[in-house]
Amino acid sequence: MSSFPLNSKYSYHLYCASCFKESAPLKVPPPHRCCHDLLAVQDKASKKWFEVRSGHRHKSFSGEYRMCRDWKQTECCPRGHLCDFAHGTPEMLLFTLEKDKKFDIAKFISEVCSQYIDGNTRLKQVIVICDIIMLIYCD
Repeated sequence: MSSFPLNSKYSYHLYCASCFKESAPLKVPPPHRCCHDLLAVQDKASKKWFEVRSGHRHKSFSGEYRMCRDWKQTECCPRGHLCDFAHGTPEMLLFTLEKDKKFDIAKFISEVCSQYIDGNTRLKQVIVICDIIMLIYCD
């Protein structure tokens, strides 16, 4: 399994869109079937959480990866997930590692997720259903 490359300064956690809210990151809502399909990292010093987007267009970017100017000023971006720039230092570092083929965010999520569900067929089926629902509603 891939190791988390930012482990010295950041811890990671898998979550779903219901788990991560800007106002209260990773406060678990009423019981739900978490898909564990998204990555969040927490700065070990400040305890601040950052969402990390995967499957993004940053892989084909040439040059030095930069922070979104809107996010840098206000920690909010009007383009949201469509923005081509990093939203936070951890995302910028991971995007750069992924662009340089030293880390794969989606593969890491998949590997960690498989640890959560290893041997649990029913939960695997739920995750497949979540993936299908996401494809239908996110495209």
